Amino acid sequence: MLKRVWNIGIWALLAAAVVLALVAWSPSLRLRFGSIRDAAERGGPNDFTLPTLDGRSFSLAEHRGQVVLVNFWATWCPPCRVETPDLVALQSDYASRGFQIVGVNMDEDRGNVGPFVRQYRLNYPVVLPNGSFPLANGVDALPTSILIDRNGRVARRYVGMISEAAIRADIDKLLAERKSH
Repeated sequence: MLKRVWNIGIWALLAAAVVLALVAWSPSLRLRFGSIRDAAERGGPNDFTLPTLDGRSFSLAEHRGQVVLVNFWATWCPPCRVETPDLVALQSDYASRGFQIVGVNMDEDRGNVGPFVRQYRLNYPVVLPNGSFPLANGVDALPTSILIDRNGRVARRYVGMISEAAIRADIDKLLAERKSH
């Protein structure tokens, strides 16, 4: 019995080592699950212009030079509700340093969006995608957030709720980078 448990434990450790090696080796897996991509590995620049909840528009190109967090969320998503106060705090803490959050609402029924924004006191714009939105490709779960560097390139993708400590470290790292010309 002990030998069987030992063998299972060894196989589990080997499998974990393989997964960690793949994440460390593969830029695309590291982007999705690990750390910020090296600047030379980032694709882009990305751009979009979408209508906001308040009737204006948000253009990513107008925020070149800033670090932008694009947060895909929905009012019916419990983890989205849990992370929203942290996002509001991040926007307050980092706005003066060149950081901007934009929320991408994925609700089919937009009637709940306004009340959600007021209840959680969102201090960042909420956009309402209409049809195809290329940056949303690969968004398989909510919440999903994409951290974009000062040059409009994807630096990291977060699937699921954001850890406030981890995102702060990533934001600090990107804010320390200079915008290339």
